[in-house]
Amino acid sequence: MMLPQQQTATVQVPATTANLGVGFDTFGLALNLYNTFSFTRATAFSFQTASNSPIQLTTIPPQTDCPSSLIFDTLRLFYKTINQQLTPINVEATVNIPLGRGLGSSATAVIATLVGINQLEGSPLSTQALLELAIQLEGHPDNVAPALLGGFQLCDAQTATTVEWCEHWQFLALVPTFQTETEASRKALPETYPRSTVVEALRNSALFIQAVQTQNATLLKSVFERDSIHEPFRGQAIPHFKTVRSSLMQHNNVLGTVISGSGPTVLVCYEQATQAEILELVETVAIPFGLTLLPLTIDLNGAQIVIRPLG
Repeated sequence: MMLPQQQTATVQVPATTANLGVGFDTFGLALNLYNTFSFTRATAFSFQTASNSPIQLTTIPPQTDCPSSLIFDTLRLFYKTINQQLTPINVEATVNIPLGRGLGSSATAVIATLVGINQLEGSPLSTQALLELAIQLEGHPDNVAPALLGGFQLCDAQTATTVEWCEHWQFLALVPTFQTETEASRKALPETYPRSTVVEALRNSALFIQAVQTQNATLLKSVFERDSIHEPFRGQAIPHFKTVRSSLMQHNNVLGTVISGSGPTVLVCYEQATQAEILELVETVAIPFGLTLLPLTIDLNGAQIVIRPLG
């Protein structure tokens, strides 16, 4: 049974990190940095952003007639799916996740729009249906699945499976001032790979999942940095990547240093008990590159409807 219509829906969506080294286009994890979107029924489309980010972000000036193309495309697909006419929506976004840095900022716009409009229209679509639409829009699931569902997600073409992540394994994102376009980053990858490379990649991803499921930090550390599919190519365009990784790889409590998504953010995974020590060590490496350090933990909730207090 469909719920009554409402006039406004506000959705908070977490940042995500895709690939996690050896899980190219398959592994995704939600992080506790958020974008918030409000969707209000209106007489004309409009879109505006504000920022409350730990790093300086460029905001988008107010737009009239239609929202950003990504949000508009998402709206259009949603209403086509439920066989209803597209209706004007006012969109207000508070953007905390850096754009074009490999932290899933575009995925938050897609997921927030689907969840928010689904709420406005009385929830005609299931969570799985929303996920499938999001994958259709994004092209691959490893950012949209954790943004929608939270946690660590093992993704295939249309579904995602939650795998419990050890709460003591936390993250430090090293965010540069420059951006990377995902499609441009993909073009840096080979069209084909030798069989031996593919076999190695399969072994490494399987060992990674075994390490996560058993919470085996030693096994995780042994495999985290052994990607052969994307990091050897993308890393060449990220000036700080090799320096940060080589500076940290011998530290016992650093489990891995990887490229977040398509970059250029670099993600350090470490044992929580040594956070202060790791922060101090990473700062000495990051400062010469002008990187912003963001300590992050896993988000387990995914996209959430924000209930505004009355009055």
